[in-house]
Amino acid sequence: MKAEIFDQYAQAVIKKYKVSKKELFGKSQKVCIADARYMLFYLCSKRSIPVMYIQANMDRCGKQITHSTIIHGIKKIEQQVRQDIDMMVIANELMEDECTL
Repeated sequence: MKAEIFDQYAQAVIKKYKVSKKELFGKSQKVCIADARYMLFYLCSKRSIPVMYIQANMDRCGKQITHSTIIHGIKKIEQQVRQDIDMMVIANELMEDECTL
């Protein structure tokens, strides 16, 4: 069940951020790609998906990532959502998109 939710959020992030699946789960450290990954982590955390499940799903998709990177990404997006109305709107849209996928 959690893998399905993860995959739905990944598809929504890919569409919203206009990145490919290969980019999202690849090695790129470009800010726009990293922000898309961080948003994926944030969305999963809002659905109470544990960090170790996020890490396992990232690994399943081809991207090995550390717990600390996931936690950093979640915190970064949480801060942006609090400070930037546009980020809050994007996060809310993505959470709503998951319900319609």
